[in-house]
Amino acid sequence: LTQTAVLHLGQGVNFGERIALALDFLQSTSPSYPLLASIDALRAEIARRGADLWEAALAAADEVRAWLDGDWRFMVWTPGPGLTQDPLRLVVAAPSLGYGGRELALSLCERGGLAVEAWGDRHVLLVFSLADDREVASRVVAAFRGVAAQGTADRRAETPGVLPRLAIPPAVLTPREAFFAAHRWLPLGDAVGEVAARAIVLYPPGTPLCWPGELIGEEVAHYVEIYRRRGYHLQGLSLRGEAAVVARC
Repeated sequence: LTQTAVLHLGQGVNFGERIALALDFLQSTSPSYPLLASIDALRAEIARRGADLWEAALAAADEVRAWLDGDWRFMVWTPGPGLTQDPLRLVVAAPSLGYGGRELALSLCERGGLAVEAWGDRHVLLVFSLADDREVASRVVAAFRGVAAQGTADRRAETPGVLPRLAIPPAVLTPREAFFAAHRWLPLGDAVGEVAARAIVLYPPGTPLCWPGELIGEEVAHYVEIYRRRGYHLQGLSLRGEAAVVARC
């Protein structure tokens, strides 16, 4: 189940006690037993037929990758020299169809019932798991066939350009000081020059544009507006798009 994880320690690891102390800061003394049971269920399944599950998942990912590589309308990211990639993850774009990442994700959902793991400005991310096999691969390929057949007839906007990396805003207060300070909500335009009281986080990929205690500059406000128009989810803003800023004394 989501929200679970397993930390593996290799043989000969000599800092297990440090890891245990660190986990004490994070873990609850009353864990969720359904979450723990799901971990044990998966562990048991892998112990029984893990090799077959991995083989099926890898075959599914390879089948989808091969089909996409053979269709000129799609591009699959390939690692360059010295780089490696998780074979169960596919980064796919459709520039010839005029799709940005969000438009491609929506089209895959509408045309084939396919929910991607995440999407960015120009791409979508597919992640295969131990639950996937050749049957799943066929459904994924069918979803992309539907997108390709649809063409650009109902495309609403041009493929968005990739924005340059946002500079880290200057910090005026520590995150703790800003978080516990009195705050007020302001329209984004009025928040320029104010100190952020809450993080403004772009999802996907979950990267903060501004952190508590940092100054909300014009560049941050500009990026927020662009990403809102592109349909991204921005955590930390009110339903009306207002930003929380530290109240002035």
